[in-house]
Amino acid sequence: NWALIDWKVGAEYDLTDAATGGTGSFTWTLESGSLPPGVAIRDFSAYSEPAALAGVANTPGDYTFTLRATSGPSFATKQFSVRITALNLMDGFSLPDAYDGAAYSYTLTPVNNAGVVSYSVTGGALPAWATLTNGTISGTPTGAGSANFSIMYSDGTDAVTRSFTLTTNKIHISNSP
Repeated sequence: NWALIDWKVGAEYDLTDAATGGTGSFTWTLESGSLPPGVAIRDFSAYSEPAALAGVANTPGDYTFTLRATSGPSFATKQFSVRITALNLMDGFSLPDAYDGAAYSYTLTPVNNAGVVSYSVTGGALPAWATLTNGTISGTPTGAGSANFSIMYSDGTDAVTRSFTLTTNKIHISNSP
């Protein structure tokens, strides 16, 4: 049983579940349960890729289903559990740039949250000059560079992790004359 949690509504989802053995060629079918609305089994064998679950989930909820991979006379099944959540962030994956020596403050904006959202860095690290407090990344940069990190945000019902990039530039060109 392979469990996946908190797949966001409107987010594209592509899970490639490779199988081995048999004749090397597989047919994938839905054995039981139902896929999240907007998601389907796709056969990418014409592109020399394994089949995948692909699509854009559009209805929050918990979904349990079993997929069957058939190769010649042999087959195997695997059960999946997916939670589709409406919890998301309005923010892009690349945060607004910071500038060396200039105070920086950016607040993440949750949408469709069921309650107060909490935030924590769960992968990589914020730049050494930055802190994360109540969804606000702030501090004063002390040099140029780029940081890649993941933040988990939770509304007490669902928890989602998103990766971000924050670039700090040495030079800032403004639009003012």
